[in-house]
Amino acid sequence: MVIVWRTDVTTTPVVKFGKTLDSLIGTCASSNIVVRTTTSEEPLHTAPDGIFQYEATHTGPQPGSTYCDTLADGDAPLAAASRRIQ
Repeated sequence: MVIVWRTDVTTTPVVKFGKTLDSLIGTCASSNIVVRTTTSEEPLHTAPDGIFQYEATHTGPQPGSTYCDTLADGDAPLAAASRRIQ
């Protein structure tokens, strides 16, 4: 599974996940998070200059399950979501 988000500032990307937002027990390894910009080796083609795209890949959630995740800049939360994996 890949979670993608964009910001207009550079961040220290952190993705935590679990069965509920109150029990986020897993963390996506930083080596599994790719950062891309319009000047990256594999650049963004549809984003204006100054945009950072983060692509976090993790294999924890199983098909047919519901899980929650949070996106953060270090310890500062950016967003939270509950998703059903098909």
